[in-house]
Amino acid sequence: MLISLYASIICNVFSVLVHSYATLMIARALIGITIGVNINVSAVFFASRISSKRVKTQAFTLVSCAYAAGAGWIAFLGFFLIERMGWRVFLIFTRSEEHHV
Repeated sequence: MLISLYASIICNVFSVLVHSYATLMIARALIGITIGVNINVSAVFFASRISSKRVKTQAFTLVSCAYAAGAGWIAFLGFFLIERMGWRVFLIFTRSEEHHV
């Protein structure tokens, strides 16, 4: 699990340092992959600690809703702030969305 978190941090730093749109898209794709790995590893770890199937379903529903709300919030912030701050600064301030575990 720590490897996926460290890889995500490295990809986030890389995305701030890019100089072109194509490189930014590659960096964001790498961030998405590392987030996906982190979510899957966290879910397996979490599921192994829960005994009740009902609790598992409710917990994963809650986590899914939290990720959806976080993605919506970042899009909302980006719409209003990205022109004022610049995309590099915006990425620095919004990169912690995937480091919840």
